[in-house]
Amino acid sequence: MAVCALWVIWTSRNKFIHEGKNQLGGQIAIFVQNYLNELDGLKSFIPKRRICVDRWNAPVGSRLKVNFDAAFNNHNKESCSRLVIRNSKVEVICSKIEMNSKILSVFVTEVVACLQALKLGLQLGLREVEVEGDSRKANKAIVKDRRWTEEVRKERRRRNEEAEKSVLIFD
Repeated sequence: MAVCALWVIWTSRNKFIHEGKNQLGGQIAIFVQNYLNELDGLKSFIPKRRICVDRWNAPVGSRLKVNFDAAFNNHNKESCSRLVIRNSKVEVICSKIEMNSKILSVFVTEVVACLQALKLGLQLGLREVEVEGDSRKANKAIVKDRRWTEEVRKERRRRNEEAEKSVLIFD
């Protein structure tokens, strides 16, 4: 209350100096009281239940977690994907930013970012990863698409074949 009163007194002083308007002590006291009552009335508009925000959880054991997020520029039809891979100690293993063009919507932006996260995991040869983004629709769309699963299997087979070819045998 004291801070509010000092603020009103200072404002009243400035009005007197700059505008020549003078306020009486009673007017200042009434203004302070009304202002504080108004602030108290605002408390009724604050929701009682707070929205719970999930915190980031580290992956368990030797797993790695790939987090992705994306931003979309509708005017230029561009997006930017941000990818981060962390271990169970929350150390950053890899991070990457990719710019994308010819993107049609926010949904496509999130799907592209999710696919880029999966692709990054494949490129690094990761066996067990958790992929986490903030778009449930994008995650569900990719998980439901069996063609993506087949592509992952094909990519793994191709990598295994390449690895077998690159093995050197010493006699």
